[in-house]
Amino acid sequence: MERRPISQRELLIRYGRIAPNARDRVLDQFYLLIPDCASLRQYALIQGATFTSVFASFGVAIWALNVWITLHFNLDQVHGQSLVHSFILLFESSVIFYVMRRRLKYRKRHHEKFLQPTEIGLTPERINIHHRIIHGGTVLKSIRWDELSKVELVEDLTSSSGPVLQMQDHENRHIALQLDYIQTIEERQMLRDFVLHYVRHIDVKPVISNLLRVGRRDDVPFTKLWCQALQDSRPRVNSAPLTAGTHLQDSRFVITDCIGGGGQGTVYSAEMRELDGVHNIVLKEYVLPDFDHTSEHKAACEQFEKEIRLLGLVVHDGVIKLIDAFVEDHRAYLVLHHVNGESLRRRVERMGPLCSQTVIALATQMCDILHYLHSMKPGIMHLDFSPENLLLTDDDRIILIDFNISVEENSMRTRTVMGKQRYMAPEQYRGTPSPRSDIYSLGATLFYLLTAREPEPITVARPSRLAETVDLRLDRIVSKCTELEESDRFQTIADVRDELGKLLGGGDG
Repeated sequence: MERRPISQRELLIRYGRIAPNARDRVLDQFYLLIPDCASLRQYALIQGATFTSVFASFGVAIWALNVWITLHFNLDQVHGQSLVHSFILLFESSVIFYVMRRRLKYRKRHHEKFLQPTEIGLTPERINIHHRIIHGGTVLKSIRWDELSKVELVEDLTSSSGPVLQMQDHENRHIALQLDYIQTIEERQMLRDFVLHYVRHIDVKPVISNLLRVGRRDDVPFTKLWCQALQDSRPRVNSAPLTAGTHLQDSRFVITDCIGGGGQGTVYSAEMRELDGVHNIVLKEYVLPDFDHTSEHKAACEQFEKEIRLLGLVVHDGVIKLIDAFVEDHRAYLVLHHVNGESLRRRVERMGPLCSQTVIALATQMCDILHYLHSMKPGIMHLDFSPENLLLTDDDRIILIDFNISVEENSMRTRTVMGKQRYMAPEQYRGTPSPRSDIYSLGATLFYLLTAREPEPITVARPSRLAETVDLRLDRIVSKCTELEESDRFQTIADVRDELGKLLGGGDG
């Protein structure tokens, strides 16, 4: 659905357990049953009047049957009527049992569909919970934005429905929204925008960032969610790279420059306009296949959501921070924290090979980052550890970026070969990577930093052969990292870090 700007009229967000399209069909069919009903009260009165009429008609029919049998068969006043009454009572009990049984089954099947909230209504003044069982709908709950006293995100321990957004006003009226019931990214973004714009007297930013930041483990299934958000049959409006001054997401983001591009997409520097001011951010763009190409579209969705999910799980100062994600014009965007600095490749191209002591200090930071990733449960293998994906900040900190081909250690292995060939371990070519594959890539990266030369693919790297000033002990560490057999390398990144620690403070060999 198209994301519309906030306006003075009420904006409706579909809300419910069943899929939106299925729910809408059910409700549209139900409208035909009671077309003149205009409120829940009228619906209850119609239901009550219907059952009263049915049971009254049934009682009259039983009385008429009793009179007819008595007169037709000339039964005596005592034994005959007693027999008829017993028969009628048995028949009536059977009918009532059958009707009630059917009613309970009907209630169990349709109670959630017919008697649960169906929309969230948003206006600049308030949030409404709608019930659209009847024409025109009715409001079940309503709270003004300026009367909210608490907005928090809690876990629903009584079910597996995921987190709940709870809103409470000064009179203890509250609204609880199951996140899993808001089933598209676009509609979640609408809710976020209204809360950020109109709840100004209390701090809601931590709640909103945790609530709607895609990639959380307790969120709805991401592939399903993104595929729903991307099911847009409209043609692509712009197929060219974005230019400076382009506005995205109703002017929330403004492109300022193109940082670079590649086979997967383009990276832009941009400004993000929020309530607390304008922030410099980075937009990583994926140009997605048209929805007509179903298999390619699904694969792109899965690849995109995987990077979002992994970045959402990682909390480390040495890993780029994910702020948000969105889809617009058949392009998916990651909103990333802006880093003041340059890639290690750019640094070497500009300044030449780095000295051993500098490389040792940087390598120690790299080991800390990889150790954190490999120690997660489950561990994460980056699989694209290279000078392009390592940023060096102005205060000499290393930041790892680009989790596009990263995988969790317990995930299914793929035979698809992905990565930069000169930095890939032999087993990665075979489609069977392991955490030791990142150790190989680390060694190849150190070789490049020490020599300013690209490492040879599938080769044990010996930087001292090209640069005589390289510390020989560091040369041995690099060569052991890049051994072709996994068993010959360092077995854990902690082993590499320990060896590097022995060299800190020493001079060139």
